[in-house]
Amino acid sequence: MWASNAEKTDGTEPAGFVVTDEPNDEDYYWIDGLFTVIQEAIEADPARVSLGFDSVFGFPTSAVIEFAPDSEHKDVAFFAAQLVPILGPPE
Repeated sequence: MWASNAEKTDGTEPAGFVVTDEPNDEDYYWIDGLFTVIQEAIEADPARVSLGFDSVFGFPTSAVIEFAPDSEHKDVAFFAAQLVPILGPPE
């Protein structure tokens, strides 16, 4: 089953997938949000955890957190690429 916003590796999109003109901020996590996703999943007693972090800045770059098949929790997975730290708010 594809996630509602998934893109297939052959470049085609799942049925009903729509590319908007502007991204919706609610569809994305800030770095702090990625840490929250990881923390909440780990606290739910997963069967397997695999994490990757940026070696310079320390933010999470990948996560695969799997739960037992009979668990009420859903597996968590993400890959964060091309993240660029900003210097701060504009003056």
